[in-house]
Amino acid sequence: MHILTPEEQRKREEYAIQMGCLEESLMEQAGKGVADATVEFLSFHKLPHTVGLLVGKGNNGGDAFTAGCSLLEKGVKVAALQVEPLEQASLLCQKQRNRFMQRGGSLVDTFSLLASVSLFLDGLFGTGFRGAPQPAYADLIRAANASGRPILAIDIPSGLNGTTGEVAGVAIEATATLFLEFPKRGFFFGRGWEKIGHLHPISLSLPPCLHEESPDQFQLITSDLCKTLLPSLSRSRHKYQSGYVAGFAGSVGMEGAATLAALGTLRGGGGVVRLFYPKDAALSPLPVEILKRAYTHQEAEEVAQEMERANALFLGPGLGKKQETALFLHSLGRFLSKPTVIDADALYHFSLSPFPIPKEVLFTPHRGELSQLLHIPLPAQPTLAETELWRTYATLHGITLLIKGPISWVVSPGQPIWVNSMGDASMATAGSGDVLTGLLAALLAQNLSPTQAAIVGSYLHGLAGRIAAAKRGSDRGLIASDILWALPEAFCRLLPPLHRPNMLWV
Repeated sequence: MHILTPEEQRKREEYAIQMGCLEESLMEQAGKGVADATVEFLSFHKLPHTVGLLVGKGNNGGDAFTAGCSLLEKGVKVAALQVEPLEQASLLCQKQRNRFMQRGGSLVDTFSLLASVSLFLDGLFGTGFRGAPQPAYADLIRAANASGRPILAIDIPSGLNGTTGEVAGVAIEATATLFLEFPKRGFFFGRGWEKIGHLHPISLSLPPCLHEESPDQFQLITSDLCKTLLPSLSRSRHKYQSGYVAGFAGSVGMEGAATLAALGTLRGGGGVVRLFYPKDAALSPLPVEILKRAYTHQEAEEVAQEMERANALFLGPGLGKKQETALFLHSLGRFLSKPTVIDADALYHFSLSPFPIPKEVLFTPHRGELSQLLHIPLPAQPTLAETELWRTYATLHGITLLIKGPISWVVSPGQPIWVNSMGDASMATAGSGDVLTGLLAALLAQNLSPTQAAIVGSYLHGLAGRIAAAKRGSDRGLIASDILWALPEAFCRLLPPLHRPNMLWV
């Protein structure tokens, strides 16, 4: 799914109008979609069907009134607060407000009169907003944020810059953003991710050709895309066709990272995993499904020969930062050719002294490791300018980057940057990245390219985190093993298995 700037979306909508779409029809489509999503939210959370509209003077306010009309038709009680006098609103906004009133909607003139509603629909500012809100709007935004009520933002949280993700003053802190047709670039940069909540698409039914045309700079990873990339399963397959992965991981005191990565391979669909670890590491007892092989630092060529029997490799989880490990990586790398995931301490050693890597490689740094690789300090949140550094680094080394974080970014030479928004705050826990490493290696072993593996793997990993958090009933206290055990259900959510007959059938 294309990620656009507000200007790029505006041009598409203008072109749709030139092709015969009516602006009012687009607004009607937006309002109906927003209303449907709102009722779904209220029903899922078992909330009373009462909604407060926060309305500005532009077409975003018109979208809010249109949604209000649809909500009234569904039996929802709706009240609206419009900050500006009616005569200052856009013509479409004025028209939709009149319709709203005619259908039984009510207007209030103070925020306190909305105190009894179950949630707010934010229609104050659209994607073209820049700068800081005027005092009356800023006070309303603060009051809504402090209300404790869910807020569903129409297209974008008011006060957020749709291009840069900047917040100059104050912005709506949305529970969810109901974006119209395309997600906006500002969702993923600056403070955007803090403000947008969950993302939910609302279709405007734009002509299909407007989805085909794109600057191809950023793309959102979707379940539909991942379904097309998942490896197919043959009924006659054996374990080596499921993928044989070899891992080089672990050290004294960090044995758990190696174990989590190996189990991530198996839970990620791999058929066999063999773990290579230093002899002085206490990896026993390992889960019985994991094959293991201890090594010394004088056995680089022998280890490489065994690893090359695998379909894919992973290097790094829990290796440690000793100089002898760096030297071993340099020796080992000369013999490796299979698709490889390089993570954690292997990235640390590569940042200090690049060692030989295979042709198909996937680097998986978090922001701290990315800063080490680029040899520059990075701000807490990604910026648009920074993405050019990612592209340059990926091209220079001929690799795919999967930059881990609340949002994950997949960067490959000559391709758009893929954005994964499935990450969950509950996944900020030790070992989460190790599970991902094993999952990615399993996907590489099933013949996905590094880019494809990064797209599917990051999505599945985030989905598993959400499933695990939901099962635990909390966003706190999740551990990496919870994500690990949720992976099979994540696969099932993405692509349910074919109907099976009764177990007694022959």
